[in-house]
Amino acid sequence: MPVLVIDIGLKSCHTYNLEAVKVESYAREDPGTNYLKIVTDFSQQDLGQLKTRIAAALEMN
Repeated sequence: MPVLVIDIGLKSCHTYNLEAVKVESYAREDPGTNYLKIVTDFSQQDLGQLKTRIAAALEMN
């Protein structure tokens, strides 16, 4: 069964971005795992793009 990992990070949060590298590396080791990284400031302007990217990732899974 395929797995989808959605890694959501806050823009300008460099501490989180350092940890995200490890999460991405671990997720990409498994061939059955799809990985989507989203970096956002959680503003309303990002909402449309986020919906589109997450929907596309779910369809690919």
